[in-house]
Amino acid sequence: MYIGTQLRKIRDKRKISQQEVADQLGVAQATYWNWENDESHFKLDHLPKLAEILQVDAADLLPEGSVVKIVNNKENKDNSVNAFEVKMEERVLNEKLLRSLEETITLLKEQNQVLKEENALLKAGARK
Repeated sequence: MYIGTQLRKIRDKRKISQQEVADQLGVAQATYWNWENDESHFKLDHLPKLAEILQVDAADLLPEGSVVKIVNNKENKDNSVNAFEVKMEERVLNEKLLRSLEETITLLKEQNQVLKEENALLKAGARK
């Protein structure tokens, strides 16, 4: 899936017009249309604001498998970013792992409850 397709899908889901997104970004609606139709690509500078407007993580705007590299830009006033790389596959795998662990915890809690009930029954039977 291309970035434009992802932008359109998320924007449609949020029921926001292209004009609204373009206005909030400070670009022409035609420019934003070009992005959604993969006629041109936005500068990485727009990614955080796009994510904010569309109410998603910036990584959600990028196709799975994308790798984003940001290296220290001398023009950054605070020089806060030295090197940064995001591999989308890793993010997806981490999310799946987290869901799996949460499911395991839920199952263990249920099993623990069953064992407590069985233990209570055994104690009650031993008292008779």
